[in-house]
Amino acid sequence: MSEVVTPRSRWSPSRAIEWYADIVVLLRWLVVAFWIAITAIAVVSLPSLGRAGSDLSDLVSTNNPAVQSELQSYDRFGFPLLSRVAVVQRDPNGLPMDVQARAIARARAVSQGADPDVKPVVAAVPVLNTFKLFPGSREDGTTVITLLFTAPDVNVADQADAAHRFVANHYGPDDSVVGVTGSVPARVEQGRIVLASVPWLEVVTIAAIFIIVAVAFRSLIAPLLALGVAGVAILLTLHLGGFKPGLQFDLFTVQRSNQNANGSPVANFTNFGLAWYQSDVEANEAGNAEVTVKTILLDQIFGFDPDVSLAPTNTFHVGFWFNDPNDAADCGFNVNKPTPFNGEHKAGPLAFITRPDVASGFGPLCTHPDLSTDPPSCDP
Repeated sequence: MSEVVTPRSRWSPSRAIEWYADIVVLLRWLVVAFWIAITAIAVVSLPSLGRAGSDLSDLVSTNNPAVQSELQSYDRFGFPLLSRVAVVQRDPNGLPMDVQARAIARARAVSQGADPDVKPVVAAVPVLNTFKLFPGSREDGTTVITLLFTAPDVNVADQADAAHRFVANHYGPDDSVVGVTGSVPARVEQGRIVLASVPWLEVVTIAAIFIIVAVAFRSLIAPLLALGVAGVAILLTLHLGGFKPGLQFDLFTVQRSNQNANGSPVANFTNFGLAWYQSDVEANEAGNAEVTVKTILLDQIFGFDPDVSLAPTNTFHVGFWFNDPNDAADCGFNVNKPTPFNGEHKAGPLAFITRPDVASGFGPLCTHPDLSTDPPSCDP
């Protein structure tokens, strides 16, 4: 009678890993309680997911005396007494006196409402280090910092845009403008960097999924299947920024764009052709939005209707329509003549739309145009 030989494991954990496992098992309930406590603290203390409020609402309560003081200053003086945006002019060799004089006159004109194109900026205050009059100045006549003030309800993106527009329209090359600074431009730039980093974060996530699944299942097929599912969601996730907070749009894929490849309007444009309702989009309090469309869009999206003899028709363009017609009333849109581009078929006008490719004429949802056919086709 032969002995049964127990197969030896191909992997033997080190003593340190065994100790770690024993400690985790022994303290498992404390670990669970710890993470429950951390989760509760995060829910109570941190802003909710998907929400990015204004500088004030994220850092302190709106009932805070400092916040109330700023709101009261706006009610009494027409603008808050705290500026979060500033234009910096600097020349280490000294700013000419006419440049300094223009800075003062420019700020006075803004504060007196003489330049309506600077809205939503309602006031400007220049701070100069001329004659070292400003406390702590170590230089004389080298710097002008013009503080810009807006109403408290103006979102950070609009504040930053107004500051850059102010510089572009009211400063010249001889004014030695270094740039726009402050907590508001910093936050806008932070948002831009975060959005720009999302693709790299997704690449790292994909790599991590591949490695973890491959090691766990000891197979290359399993991670490829997992990535096949995850990759679709990643590719069809849209990240948006710079919108008016709370603004709502309706996302459609459409057959035709009303713009040419160079951005000029299409002559004698009639309609967008076949339109396919995909999703709602709503900007959060920071003017950012994210929407994930879980369907087949790239290269293969099409529709047809035999009842009206509509042959299979691709919708390779992406458009956003104002969900509420009143949001576009200030732009001249007739709210009594809504468009059908929302669930109630009472939407506003087109807000944004993609442009066709120069060579193929297709929208960006066709990623593999075949120019060898006449007319061009999209290779699925």
